[in-house]
Amino acid sequence: MLNLAIQDLFKRVFELEPGKLQTLIATIQIPWSFKIIFGFISDNVPLFGSKRKSYLIVGAVVQILSMLTLAMFTESSVVLAAICTFLTMLSIAFTDVIIDSLIVIQARKDPKNGSANLSTFTWSCQATGGMIGAISAAFLTEDHDPQVCFIIYAFIGILLLISSTQLNSNIEQVGQTSRSEND
Repeated sequence: MLNLAIQDLFKRVFELEPGKLQTLIATIQIPWSFKIIFGFISDNVPLFGSKRKSYLIVGAVVQILSMLTLAMFTESSVVLAAICTFLTMLSIAFTDVIIDSLIVIQARKDPKNGSANLSTFTWSCQATGGMIGAISAAFLTEDHDPQVCFIIYAFIGILLLISSTQLNSNIEQVGQTSRSEND
């Protein structure tokens, strides 16, 4: 949903030429190329005493602030829009890595069935969410300004923030204990 709204913003609101649009979209997507670095950071550099929970909270706050800024100042400048969308992609890519690591930790708790069952569940959820997001984005960007999608993404960031604050901080120690017991 977000990618369609971003393309719509730069194409319809800022009227960028296709070549410039693709260059800008490619630049905005750069954070997805650094996921392995994000994994090393979250695994080795605790933030506020936590390796994952605090990064999820920071990522959610960045997403909320950048999407709300973009929704409020949509037509201000291409540079502001590019910065806000880049920061959102950075937070989404980073939180994606964190969530993947939490899934791995949980899957290791049940070595026999955990990985297969949890992977199936998460891929099913991602596929369902992707289809719902794509279909809703098509309708939203056709009839409304991209601001509506940015507000929705800010709301999704709020949901991530709420669920991140509820995350049990001991999950990281449990995963490390389970790993050392299996070795």
